[in-house]
Formats: sequence, C-alpha cells, structure tokens
Amino acid sequence: MLLNILLLAIFFSSLLVYFISPNQIKKFSLTMSIFFFLLSLSIFFNFDTLVGFQYVTSFKFMPFFGITFTIGVDSLSLFFIILTSFIIPLTILSTWNSIRIKTNIFYMCIFFVEFFLILAFSSLDLFFFFFSFESVLIPVMFIIGIWGQRTRKIRAIFYFFFYTFVGSIFMLVSILYINIFFGTTNYLDIIYSPNLFFSKKEQLLLWLGFFFSFAAKIPMYPFHIWLPEAHVEAPTSGSMILAGLLLKLGGYGFIRFSLSLFPYASFYYSSFIYTLAIISIIYSSCIALIQTDFKKLIAYSSIAHMNMSVLGIFSNNLYGLYGAYLIMLAHGIISVGLFFLVGCIYERYHERSIEYYGGLTSVSPIFSFFFFLFITSNFAFPYSLNFLGEVFIILGVYKTDFLVLLLLIFSSVVTVAYNIYFYEKLFFGTLNTKFGKIFMDMTKREIFIIAPLFILSFILFLKPMIIISYLNFLCIY
Repeated sequence: MLLNILLLAIFFSSLLVYFISPNQIKKFSLTMSIFFFLLSLSIFFNFDTLVGFQYVTSFKFMPFFGITFTIGVDSLSLFFIILTSFIIPLTILSTWNSIRIKTNIFYMCIFFVEFFLILAFSSLDLFFFFFSFESVLIPVMFIIGIWGQRTRKIRAIFYFFFYTFVGSIFMLVSILYINIFFGTTNYLDIIYSPNLFFSKKEQLLLWLGFFFSFAAKIPMYPFHIWLPEAHVEAPTSGSMILAGLLLKLGGYGFIRFSLSLFPYASFYYSSFIYTLAIISIIYSSCIALIQTDFKKLIAYSSIAHMNMSVLGIFSNNLYGLYGAYLIMLAHGIISVGLFFLVGCIYERYHERSIEYYGGLTSVSPIFSFFFFLFITSNFAFPYSLNFLGEVFIILGVYKTDFLVLLLLIFSSVVTVAYNIYFYEKLFFGTLNTKFGKIFMDMTKREIFIIAPLFILSFILFLKPMIIISYLNFLCIY
C-alpha cells in the first residue's frame, strides 16, 4: 500500500496546505515534502528486482467504457517517482525568501504538481495517464502566471498551454480509438493479453497520435517554442520543476507506451525520429551559443539533452535505452542545479543578460565553485551521471547510424563551447563594480540545496549499477 499512501498523502496535503497559517506554511510544506521523499525511498527499498509491476492497485472506474483506475510501479517508473519526490523539497527550499504573495496557493500548486507527476509515472491505464499527463499543466501555469518574473508571462503561458495541450489532443484520439475497438484502456491488459494486438496499419497511425503529445513535452523541433519562453518568465522554482520533472514525461511516455505498444511503428519511424532529434540537438546547441539571457541558454541546453535521450530511446538497442534513461535522470539533477544557481544570481542582481556580468569569482568563491561543477557536468565531464549517459548513447547510436554519431559529436563540441563561454563571461574578467558591491556568496540554505544535487550525480556516476541493476526492459526487447 506504499504507493497508495504516498499518493493520498500528497493529495490531502495539497488541500490542507491552503488552510495553514502563513507563518507555518513553509515549515509544514518542507516537512511534508521530506516525508513524501522518505515514502518514495521505502518503495525503492521494498522493490523486488525479479518482479515486474509492483504496488499494483486496480478497480473499475467506468466499467461500461472499459476504463479502470490502475496504478503500479516497475523499474521504469521507480526512479522517476524518487526523482520527483527528491526535487520537490529542494524546490520548496529555493522559494524560502522569494514567495511573498499567495503563499498558500503556491504551495498547493507545488504539491499538486508532485501528485499529478507521480500519478502519471505510476498510471497503468491510458485514460488516467492522459488525465494526469495533462492535469500537471494547470498548477505549472498558475506558478508561471502568478509568480512569474516578467511582463511576458501571459504569452509564455499561452505558448506552454497551446503546444503541450494541442499536441495531446492527438493522443486522446488514439486512446479513444483503442477504447472503442479493443474495449479497454488498461495497459496491462493490452501488453499481456494474447488476444489484444494492433495491426501494422493501426500501429503506424496510433504511434503518430502518441508522438505529437510526447514530442511537445520533450520538446522536439518544431514543438520547442514554448520551453524557452516558459523558463524565462517562470520563477526559479517553476524552472526547476519544468526542467527537472515535467520534461521527463515525454521520454517516459516514449519508452512506456510508444515502444511497448507499437514496436513495429517505433522501428518504422526510427529514421524520422533520428532526423528530427539530431536537428533539434544541433539547432538548440547553436542557438544556445549566441544567447545573452542565461535562462534561455540553459533552456536550449535542456532541449539538446532531452533530444539526445530520444536518440537513445529509438536506437533499437539496450545501450541506447540505458543511456536515454541515465541522461533523463542526470538532466533532472543537473538542470535543476543550474536553474537554481542562475536564480540565485537573478535574486541578487535582477538582471539576466550575460554581458552585464564578469569577475564574480573574486566576490563569490563558493558560488563560482559550485557553478563550475554544474556547468562542467552539463557538458558531461567525467564525474557526473551525464557522462555515463552520453557514453551509452554514443554506443547505441554507433550501432545504428554512424552519420548521426558524427553529427552528435559535433553538437557535443558546441555544447562544450557555450558552457565554457557562459562560465567565463560570468566569473572571469573585470568585476562589474555596480553588482560587486551588493553580491554576497552563497548562504547556508543555498549550499544545502545545491550540494545534495551534485553529491547525488557524483554517487550515481561512481555507482551506476544502483540504477542499471534495477532496470528491466524485457517488455520492450
């Protein structure tokens, strides 16, 4: 019952937080989020690697329409649930001094984000996956719209909603087709029943319906427009949630549903996916190289990393699939740290243009040290989980398409270039005296947020079998 307890505890806490006194709400929210993280760790420590889906709960929700409420955890969803519950307490800590208006509603939105994400990662019914997949947009829209930092936040919300929701309409049509012609939306019934299978023509059409939805969440070119806008306008906590958690829904959906339900179509469209993914990687890397807004730079970097995971997912071998999973987890850790660090700069200076900075090393040695660790981890230096993920991706792509491998290596060179350029502009050169007078080094609270992120990435780099030994892709290959 651990999964049920976790979901119910988050749901009722998201309602209860509205009635908590403003003087106590931060402590209450942080305490509860840590409790949720401990519950997710209990799921991990009680997880049996020899068994498939565990903690399964299923009951008929709308039996006349073949819809069941079914949740469960397997190795694919396990680490995304843990990542979600790990990032949320750090997100709450990051807002300790910055959220001053409508605090009850803010923390309610944070807990609803956590609830719908964990529900999405554990849903084993296509209808409820779609419900939670889309419902998570609502609290994120509120976070951007109410606590956003600039005047274009309404435009960012429109982009965010339009691209992600409209793409999901195609997935809804595919789910309705499956429900009408197969009489169920239960994922377990579909993959395990010998009497339920999709013809090649059905796979090709249904795969496209799911593709548009997941491609918008990754996001892939040309569905990427919403992400830089959303990151620039979102508060630091919103960017941490977007990059660290929300983008993982697309990659998770590709593995969970596209590969396992439509294997023929996934292989058939693999060349198309490779073309689109490599365009997205090179395009976003080159755009990042010329950015002057550092939140946009990290946003475009996120697009490149997530599309690299797409290459691994559709590489049609286990090397690529392991690499894709590790890249998604690594990105969920490193990008959260980067957005938090640039959020620290913005809270002190209220300026996002890189050209205004320089020489911060002289006034903030601790800050520059942590920034160096994360900026090098972002281009896969060999002490981060990113490095292992990219090695697996390269092996997977090498076995599939050598030309794509060459293009991927080229994009990696560009990635190193814009990351080093970004760090050099911020921390070396002449100190801007206007900013230097008001800048202070990292506080204990900020160190407490950023240190666990790097430590986790470093431990998983040293001990990747913590993850790999749990992963089981037998349902796909």
